[in-house]
Amino acid sequence: WRTIPVTYLDSRRFIDYGEVDGPKDLSGEFAFQWDAYNLYFYCRVRDDQITVRHKNGEIHRGDLIELFINPGGEGFKWNDKKNFQFGFTLDNESNEFKSWLWPQGYNPVTSAGVQAAIKLSQDGYILEAKIPWRLLGINPREGMTIRLSPAIHDLDANGGEGKVTWCFAMRKADS
Repeated sequence: WRTIPVTYLDSRRFIDYGEVDGPKDLSGEFAFQWDAYNLYFYCRVRDDQITVRHKNGEIHRGDLIELFINPGGEGFKWNDKKNFQFGFTLDNESNEFKSWLWPQGYNPVTSAGVQAAIKLSQDGYILEAKIPWRLLGINPREGMTIRLSPAIHDLDANGGEGKVTWCFAMRKADS
């Protein structure tokens, strides 16, 4: 990953909601690579307080790296199983890796062939993930565009909360 250009996420430009107390509280960088079989995702998070209190479908309520993928390109729609919201986190107390896939409702590492690992760093944590194209229903080809958006959610011990999101375009839910 050292030779791959990264995109920086900071709260000055990419705040989705909440309050962030500077780049040490919440910031990050991400990068992608791909081959014929997989999408590779790297994300480094800077976070001065790692707080993970939940498991399974509730991991979004703590510190979390998310990756939203809209394979059809028509705009992400909540609860549409053609869209994917991956969540990855590491419980800093138990050192337990946790992941979830919404709205599909399962752990993509144990149930869908996703490979991922998170490790703590001096100033936060680092994720590397390998997501099979077949899970996303995508046959990759050079020059194609894939609509996706990394996001980082931060929850501090005092209840302070914030989220940075790179790019997000939601499609209005059908009535």
